[in-house]
Amino acid sequence: MNLNEKLEKFLESTEEEVMLYDDYEDAFIGLGYQQYNGPIAIYDASKCIEILTNNFMDDPDCDDWDDANEMAVEYFDYNSVGAWYGDKTPIFIMTTNEDINEHIGE
Repeated sequence: MNLNEKLEKFLESTEEEVMLYDDYEDAFIGLGYQQYNGPIAIYDASKCIEILTNNFMDDPDCDDWDDANEMAVEYFDYNSVGAWYGDKTPIFIMTTNEDINEHIGE
């Protein structure tokens, strides 16, 4: 059973729905709740970038891991964090100060 199927079963009795990013299944942390918005998917930002970096390593325009990571961060910032699909748009968290500093280039 994939993540989407597990969440559908978990939320079956509530009639709530959760928006998921299929590519980030391994980065899924859990569900967050806001009043009147129901459950919202939460992902670990660092894991998402790791997943994207590994995917970009297969790109013929990518020379090495540093290039892949740069492409991943840019893609993630624009297409994931920068995306808005309404109140159910997933949330991305950075779990440590190290993650935050790495993401902003310190």
